[in-house]
Amino acid sequence: MSKSSKDLIPSVVLVDKPSGLTSRQCVDQLVKILGESHIGHTGTLDPLATGMLPICIGEATKFARFFLEAEKAYDVTMALGVQTSTGDADGTVIARQSIPSRTSETLKVVLQQLSGEIQQVVPMVSAVRVGGQRLYKLARLGKIVERPVRKVTIFELSVLAQTIDTITLHVRCSKGTYIRALVEDIAKALGTCAHVQRLHRCWVAPFKGKPMEALSILSAATAPHQHRWKDFKSVSSLSE
Repeated sequence: MSKSSKDLIPSVVLVDKPSGLTSRQCVDQLVKILGESHIGHTGTLDPLATGMLPICIGEATKFARFFLEAEKAYDVTMALGVQTSTGDADGTVIARQSIPSRTSETLKVVLQQLSGEIQQVVPMVSAVRVGGQRLYKLARLGKIVERPVRKVTIFELSVLAQTIDTITLHVRCSKGTYIRALVEDIAKALGTCAHVQRLHRCWVAPFKGKPMEALSILSAATAPHQHRWKDFKSVSSLSE
């Protein structure tokens, strides 16, 4: 039996989004699990990406806009020398460039240049509207249009690992930051091109360090026994 919005405790579920699903599909799965339609996510993750996706339940959806404004952290692996149509591994290859040799100091200087308050050109594959149309819809038609430039802040940009043709970074950033755009800018400064090979969102403020739950576990545990919903550590009640 489904529950009404009034029956469910206002909560934020910290879903560990799997790769291959859109954020909307994650919400749809929770709608089926709970039999509750008053649910919404707080910041889109691309299908390729994994990691923390806060989903608001019931009356908690009223607070979703505050999480959209929040600081976020990611681990991203950039594949050097290959540019794709979407800026990530889901796109088609549109360009290849050689990968110049680099030193730790060279990379450090580039990362410093792209830290702090920076300007980003909104990617073509995004939900931003230009001329009344979503950019990603224009991109599907093969159209490239002039896009807005936005200020974002990169609070932390550090190297986790690297090989000849990949660099894995930890990024802590403000709302509105496009990691795909950041990766392409870093590659350009290094004298090559790149795309996002893997992307994992580590946390969204104020949930840093909080546990996440897989959709499959939520489904298995809550469908037969909805009273167990409150037992999950990944569920934060706004009434607490």
